[in-house]
Amino acid sequence: MRPLGLVAKGPLLYLVCTLWDYADVRQLALHRIRNAQPTDTPVTAPPGFDLDQYILEGEFHYPVGPEIKLEARFHRGAAAHLHETPLSTDQTITDLDVDQLLVTATVRDAEQLHWWLMGFGDLVVAIAPATLRAEMQKVVAAATMHYADH
Repeated sequence: MRPLGLVAKGPLLYLVCTLWDYADVRQLALHRIRNAQPTDTPVTAPPGFDLDQYILEGEFHYPVGPEIKLEARFHRGAAAHLHETPLSTDQTITDLDVDQLLVTATVRDAEQLHWWLMGFGDLVVAIAPATLRAEMQKVVAAATMHYADH
């Protein structure tokens, strides 16, 4: 194993590395590593590898598609953190009414985005793009079926 860096993602740490003599970069959840041995062997990164660029390219966002223009209606309280930690440099937050905000931002269409939005439950409604909205509707409809009385 050739370590290239540590990346914190929420409460988890990931070891970014290459394995054996392979050049492809891997991510290993640090808490799953049960045994490690120190080595005096010098570590060389694959040609052109840059950890910051690796992260910026979305390798920790589990990409599923291209960048999208997200439009979502947030309950005001659910969006409070977005004033201090914007989703992107072009993020806008617009008041819709006393309880609702419209958030727009260019973001990578990634599984993490879908999980994050779903985590707000009924405090967020994805408006655009239409493909994301349809996916969210599909998940919510399937979940509703699980709670239907039989």
